[in-house]
Amino acid sequence: MEKLDEKFLEKIRKQVKEGTVSLGASRAFWTYNDGKKDWTTHAGRKVSAYGFSGFCWEKDIRDFITTLRNIGVKKFVITNTSTALMDNLHGFADEGCYIGGLVTRQPETKWSPFEQGIVVCIREKAGKESAEKPEK
Repeated sequence: MEKLDEKFLEKIRKQVKEGTVSLGASRAFWTYNDGKKDWTTHAGRKVSAYGFSGFCWEKDIRDFITTLRNIGVKKFVITNTSTALMDNLHGFADEGCYIGGLVTRQPETKWSPFEQGIVVCIREKAGKESAEKPEK
């Protein structure tokens, strides 16, 4: 069960509103803010996880994962199908994540018959990591 860090969440929410965080931290916040979705594995097991349809530039991966980790997010599903997907998966692995499996879900729109994704699980690291922009 995820235990969200409400204090960190309020801090990052304020920084996103002010535009004082990195792109990676901002994308992590919006991934969290969009809420969890219900996914299904190929074996029919239900998975509840945040969805991330974007991608991270290499320089933003650390802030993305660090921010999710500091919020308290344990896993997310990446649904991006661009050529950057493989780079992102390797970057996430470099930050202590691992692939938890493949999932699908029925989206709430009529435009797509289903959505596919890869579950990315976030390993915990000791202490809080900083994903904030340095002071100027």
